[in-house]
Amino acid sequence: MQRLTPITIVAALALTAALVEFAGALTLLGLLEQGGDVAFNLGVFLLLAALANALFAYSAWRRRTWAWTFGLMVQVFSLLLSSINLYGSPDISRHWVNILLALLIVWYLLRSSVKQAFGRS
Repeated sequence: MQRLTPITIVAALALTAALVEFAGALTLLGLLEQGGDVAFNLGVFLLLAALANALFAYSAWRRRTWAWTFGLMVQVFSLLLSSINLYGSPDISRHWVNILLALLIVWYLLRSSVKQAFGRS
């Protein structure tokens, strides 16, 4: 099976987003003493977003038919979570990176060549 370039790119972007979100989750979970329950809750949700992005990257790489829909859902969740984190975090640069990556992935998933690669018309 030949690896399609659009799928390779979207899988690499999703894996990058997962790594950035994982680093953010570890940072928030490390701030438990300072941020209390809010930092813990945001850290857990960011960890879930990182795991979902990693699952999306893997499913896109394996060319699963459901990966396109799942990827859009994951990116919307990441956008919402990163937008919320912008207001409560001392390090907003990481959240801007998450927002930009999620927007880039959504834009890329909506391109016709990527839709076709996932079997969408």
